[in-house]
Amino acid sequence: MILLITSGFVLSGCEPSSSYQFNWQIKYDQNILSCAGSETTNNQDNYSPSHFSWFLMLLHDVKVKSDGKWIPVTLKVAPNHSQSIALAGNACHSDGTMSRYPLEFTGPDKFTELKFTIGVPFHLNHLNPLEQKAPLNRPDMFWVWRNGHKFLRLELENKTSSLTYHLGSTGCSSISSIRPPSKACEAPNLITINLSSERFQEQNVIELDLNQLIEKVITPSSQKVDREVHCLSGPENLDCQKLNHQLTHSFQLKTAE
Repeated sequence: MILLITSGFVLSGCEPSSSYQFNWQIKYDQNILSCAGSETTNNQDNYSPSHFSWFLMLLHDVKVKSDGKWIPVTLKVAPNHSQSIALAGNACHSDGTMSRYPLEFTGPDKFTELKFTIGVPFHLNHLNPLEQKAPLNRPDMFWVWRNGHKFLRLELENKTSSLTYHLGSTGCSSISSIRPPSKACEAPNLITINLSSERFQEQNVIELDLNQLIEKVITPSSQKVDREVHCLSGPENLDCQKLNHQLTHSFQLKTAE
């Protein structure tokens, strides 16, 4: 049997491959959130999250499970992908339009699970930001050299309050904020997501279930965002602790229509 070895996985004549695309959306109370200024943000009550401005992630270690084995995929060559890191999610512009960044890869023709890690591994997270290529060259997804990149940037609003959730490594030590740490950070905050399906399609949608994410953060009796929620990954921030824990269980797969 002739084997063709790619950078991601092994293909053979009896193991065909396919291209897959995963778009992203945020769901709250069965409604899909959109950018500010769109028609769907009207007629909301004061406390329901009505729109978002940022929902971006940096992903790595993307794998699929086929025939009981985890197989690394090959990320598509695209402006929002490198060979190992993918920028994924949606970002809003001031005019209410949205830029979409799908996760795209080539993988086996059949698989039953998708796994990826939100975050950037240590050996890539603290390189000189001025010398990086996409997607690690975005200033809107970077803190300082010491702490590295924002792994997740989620910003939501309603008529009275807002939720800001930035995930990244903390407890990073260096002689200066503009110098990299010499050893791993105390809290890497890399979060792995696992999704399963009887059969993935070539076009898919991954939803962030906002009800699930903020379940432990908001007032339980109201199920509303009735106060400012501000998490910049501070290890002592109780909201951050709850959001980080809930994030693992807050994604779900929806087949694209």
